[in-house]
Order: sequence, then structure tokens, then C-alpha cells
Amino acid sequence: VKAKGDRNIVFSVVALLGDEDQYVRYAALHSLPKVADRGDQHIITIVVEFLEHPVEAVKASVASALPEVAHRGSEFAVALVKAHCKNQLAEVRCAAIKALAAIAQRGDQGAIDELTLGLEDEDKTVRLAAIGALVEIIDKGNERAIAGLTSRLGHIYSDVRRAAVQVLVEIAGRGDKRAVSALRDFSEECNADIRRTISSALQRLEVTESPGVVEFQGTWRWGNLG
Repeated sequence: VKAKGDRNIVFSVVALLGDEDQYVRYAALHSLPKVADRGDQHIITIVVEFLEHPVEAVKASVASALPEVAHRGSEFAVALVKAHCKNQLAEVRCAAIKALAAIAQRGDQGAIDELTLGLEDEDKTVRLAAIGALVEIIDKGNERAIAGLTSRLGHIYSDVRRAAVQVLVEIAGRGDKRAVSALRDFSEECNADIRRTISSALQRLEVTESPGVVEFQGTWRWGNLG
């Protein structure tokens, strides 16, 4: 039995990630951790190249395969994937965004900036992928991310404004004054659907104190009613 990391075996398994049969791809994906050593840049490069594979399911599999061959937060892997986020084909950009969320370290500002740009993509599926990816890797209260999102509340395209609200409500903490203030400024948004989204977001983020009730460290306690 050959040792783990044997390149001939690894290359054979990686090649099967591009097989037309979904069960073969599935088997190859689950075999990767058994045969490949994480961090091999040659293997990482080959896996990332599958983002440009003509079969949609193969592109999508990169998000699952990449963490098996690269360490989370790998600068090499992140850089390769980020380059594909600018691909001319929307389906490649979409797959790259999902792969970036799978391999970037939570709080990686470079990855966050790249994904935030995805909110302005002309393709709806890419924008939706960016929303999910941002929620996955942004730490709550990230000031730079919140600033980037609030700056897009006035974007010319309604889908971008909607996407900004959807991410903002997930990453801003309850009572976050920056987010609440920005959302209030755009509460008279001309698009009725986005107005409802903003209203819902404000309900989640605003902190309101009822008479006799005090908010203390996130826990509601009864105060002196007398």
C-alpha cells in the first residue's frame, strides 16, 4: 500500500473530480483526505482550475474539495480563488465565491472586500452567492464591512441595495448605531419591497426600552416600576 501523499494516486483521484458521473465525483471527493496531504500547492492549483470546468456540478464541487487539500486561510489558495471571482462567466464567479467562503479564514478582510464587490455583480445568482458567503465569513460588528455595506444602500441598482440590507442585518449586532442610522436614512426607499426589507431589518436591530424595563448586557430585567 502506497503512503498518503503519493502524487500518482493523488493526481488520479483529483482527475476524477471532473468525471461526468456524479457518483464518481462524490467518491473522489471523499477519497481526497485519505490520499492527499493538505497544502500541496500543485494539487491546490489543479483543484481550483476545476472552477472553469464546463460542467456546473464540477465547478460547484470545488467548494467542498478545496478544504480537503488546502488549510483554511491558505494565502495561496485564497489568492487563486479570488482571481476567479473576476472571471467573465457568471457561473465561474458564482462557484469561486462559494469556494472563497469555504477556504478563507473568518474575518479575512481581503476576502470580505472581494465578496462585497460581488453584491454589485450584474448576475443575480452571483449576488445571492455573495450574500451567503459574506454572512459566513464576516464577524459580527466588523466596522469596515458595515461601512462597505451602508455605502451601498444608495446604489443605483435596487438588487444591490436589497443585498446590502440582507447582509447588514446579519452582521450588525443588535443596537448597532451605525447600521441602524444608515437604515433609517434609507427608510423612505422608493422600492416598496426594499422598504419592507429595511423595516424588517430595523425591527431586528433597533433596541427599544419599554417603561420600567432596562436592557442589561443583552438580558431584559424588570426595573423599578414605582
